[in-house]
Amino acid sequence: MKNNIFCSEWWILISPYIAVSILSETVKNEVNKQAIAILQEQIDFADKESAKWTDLRLVFVPLEVCKMLLPEKMKNI
Repeated sequence: MKNNIFCSEWWILISPYIAVSILSETVKNEVNKQAIAILQEQIDFADKESAKWTDLRLVFVPLEVCKMLLPEKMKNI
């Protein structure tokens, strides 16, 4: 766990707070709309589904999506 981010080879697991901050930052920059849509979909899923399993909501996002949205922040992950 590094700054509330957990990475696997394919997925990144982040808190909704980080996911929403990534989303708001990328919307300002008008980057890849498909990547933004995937991130928003995963946030919505986490809001609905992970609340059923635990009090801690986590957002699973494809690692490549995060790299597209925030290449500078993601290059060390």
